[in-house]
Amino acid sequence: MQIIRTDFSAYFPSDFEQREKSLFENEGLGSYMKAEDFLEKNLLDQSDELIVISNTQTDFNKWPKQMWDKTKLLIHPNSGYDNFSAQWVESVGFPIVVGHEIRAQAVAEYCLSTFLQRVAQVPQQNKWSKERQFPRDLIQGQNVLIVGLGHIGGRIKNWLESLGARVQVFDPYKGHFQLDLAQSKTVILACGLNPSSQHLIDKAFIQELPKAFTLINAARGGLIKTNDLVQALKNDPESCAYLDVFEKEPADLEELTKTTNLFATSHIAGVYTGLNERMLEFEKQVIKHFLSLDLPSFQRHYNDQLLASRLHKGFLI
Repeated sequence: MQIIRTDFSAYFPSDFEQREKSLFENEGLGSYMKAEDFLEKNLLDQSDELIVISNTQTDFNKWPKQMWDKTKLLIHPNSGYDNFSAQWVESVGFPIVVGHEIRAQAVAEYCLSTFLQRVAQVPQQNKWSKERQFPRDLIQGQNVLIVGLGHIGGRIKNWLESLGARVQVFDPYKGHFQLDLAQSKTVILACGLNPSSQHLIDKAFIQELPKAFTLINAARGGLIKTNDLVQALKNDPESCAYLDVFEKEPADLEELTKTTNLFATSHIAGVYTGLNERMLEFEKQVIKHFLSLDLPSFQRHYNDQLLASRLHKGFLI
């Protein structure tokens, strides 16, 4: 089996390609090469079956149709898949496995960390205080809206409910249609970006929220109409937003954080110690299952991770 990698993200360590190559070849899963080298050496005609590994920089129209005709499996070890078109996913005949599980826990913990920072940031006290003052609201009884009940939203919901928060979910694709913004003191975005969610958070949405709201977004930047949010934060200094993703990246964080109640990070919510090892393990297990199972069994096993399972009325949810 020939395994090819289309692109590497800039944040990958310099030795990632060699580690990926060594892992697959030492495990006997197939030979490994960068796609551009593979095509430059005119090896496409010599290969009948390909496994392709992509990322969020991959332009699928860049690569020749013959390559996709010979592809039997595509592994996308990223959680974002904005660079896929629904039409392309529908047109190919091979399974596309997305790696949500690799970063889901980390992103959920980022959201919980920002929520805890907002609700009860622990003060630094350099001298003993007899007043014993700690002006905070308990998580118990907090009204939280989670938009999206997938791998990340489900984790956040379980954690917050276990701490006594009142959790409302909006996810029309899973039967959660009600949206009571007036009671949503905190809004956590945990959904994908598609035509139905583009600029979901705009002026009209924000105006329905209570004063001193909190907005947390570690999902996709295009969910928020940034100018509307910035203006709302300026008008309501008691509100705040924690953003890890932005409409345009790299984002100008210095300019954004001039709005002092907007806290920004550089798309790091899914990053953690051991991420690259977890990614390689995921790729290895998917390939092993693909080589050992028949196609129907493989698709059943990975049903939740198949991109085709996210097709809905002409777009990807």
